[in-house]
Amino acid sequence: MPPTQHNFPCDRELGRRRAGEPKATSVHALRPGDVEIVAAMGDSITAALGERSATILTDPIEWRGSSWSIGGDDSFEQMVTLPNILKEFNSAVTGYSKSFTVWKVPRIFGEPKDDLNVAVTGSHAYDIPAQARHLVYKLRKLPKKSFDDDWKLVTLWIGGNDLCAACEADDERDFPAPHTKSIEAALDYLQANVPRLFVNVVLVIDVTKLHELDKIGTCKPLHMWLCPCSTSSPEKRERVRGFAAEYQSMVSQLVLQEKYTNSDNFTAVSQPFFSAIEIPVDDEGKPDRSYFAPDCFHFRTKAHEAAAIALWNNMLEPVAAKRTNWVPGEDINCPTADRPYLATVKNTNLGNNLRVITSDAPDAVSDAK
Repeated sequence: MPPTQHNFPCDRELGRRRAGEPKATSVHALRPGDVEIVAAMGDSITAALGERSATILTDPIEWRGSSWSIGGDDSFEQMVTLPNILKEFNSAVTGYSKSFTVWKVPRIFGEPKDDLNVAVTGSHAYDIPAQARHLVYKLRKLPKKSFDDDWKLVTLWIGGNDLCAACEADDERDFPAPHTKSIEAALDYLQANVPRLFVNVVLVIDVTKLHELDKIGTCKPLHMWLCPCSTSSPEKRERVRGFAAEYQSMVSQLVLQEKYTNSDNFTAVSQPFFSAIEIPVDDEGKPDRSYFAPDCFHFRTKAHEAAAIALWNNMLEPVAAKRTNWVPGEDINCPTADRPYLATVKNTNLGNNLRVITSDAPDAVSDAK
């Protein structure tokens, strides 16, 4: 079957600056076409493990060029990814992944300098500070002018593997506060070391939703291997659901801290489209297996494309009005004359609907302006 052909629905001119118009000087006035470098951090989903696998034997192939948040193979017409959307506004964007790798097998010719996907299969939240350091190392290999002057977009998504083991945590304090601290450490490092940076912090998915797939073929034993807490007892799954909700809340509050919202040089924005996700269903109302790799855990092409669209839509939606569910087949949002920028706390007309945590009093809040 030939690949689906996608027609780009947006007026490209509304997402980029007019000829002769100076480059954006604030992250809160960043149009899609201003993004010149993309990067990503995360785990096997961002590495796109199993994305095109036909059998479990080829599952270790990481199809990074097709990854929802960082893949740049082909074009928007052939494959919807975040970089392929951004290419429609700026054809010179760089940093995206190409081609494929194999899990735990070194690349024969080394790591491409222009590939800024530092996601590692099997990663947990505690690995994210190391990924941040690796990303900064790679960014600093860019020409100095590019590193200093170009606007960069990083997408960070982590936590699924943490939740897959969370039902066995000995102490409630083991999760999720330390995991949120790891994300904070990574964000702090990026802010201190990378100029002109917008970070998407995608909220973790509730892995217990995978339990709905357990009635299909070999999914249950595969889940017992890959994500045991998703298919454990009802009591343990309920515990993980609680952890997921707490994790989402803590990370959402983290990125509302004033240190991440008030700078013109850096911001982090939570993108919540995975937080209330439901497993897609087929025409018979059963879980749609075509969204998942042969291991019943990782995403196939359809899921990567749906995630890319949901992420993009979140990026344009006002901070206080972002969708929290992934709806496969949803339309792609477009920049408008009234809202041409990637949404941040500062450029969203919040009124009193959102409150920002001040840096000098972590337990106090003040109105966002």
